[in-house]
Amino acid sequence: MVLPDSLPAQIEARLRDTCTIQKALGRAFRWKKLLESGEFATVSDLARYEAIASSYMTRILRLTLLAPDIVETLLEGNAKRHPPLARLLEPFPSDWRDQRKHFMMSPREQVCASLPYGIGESVRSSDSSRRARQNKL
Repeated sequence: MVLPDSLPAQIEARLRDTCTIQKALGRAFRWKKLLESGEFATVSDLARYEAIASSYMTRILRLTLLAPDIVETLLEGNAKRHPPLARLLEPFPSDWRDQRKHFMMSPREQVCASLPYGIGESVRSSDSSRRARQNKL
């Protein structure tokens, strides 16, 4: 993707927020793996090693509890479709359906995500295929 030398401030802010969320998700899943592997016994040990506050690490680790489709949406990088990181770090429901409502995903995304794994994927894929065809016209 080629971007112009200067972007409007609003677009720059969205891109920055998207990158921050993607970085936080990467950290969360890496830290989770380190804890699950036993390389670090506690969050406090890992936080000390990473030189960050354990309370911050705990908030970031909570991102690993997000519904897979929410994580996918966040990683896609469409800043219009996801909340800012600060909102993601606030307490959220553990139930995936409640998470979708909490983060106000569109009703269509909620329906696709509530389908058994794999079925929603084909619906989302067909939507993206249809959009791609429309964009070519």
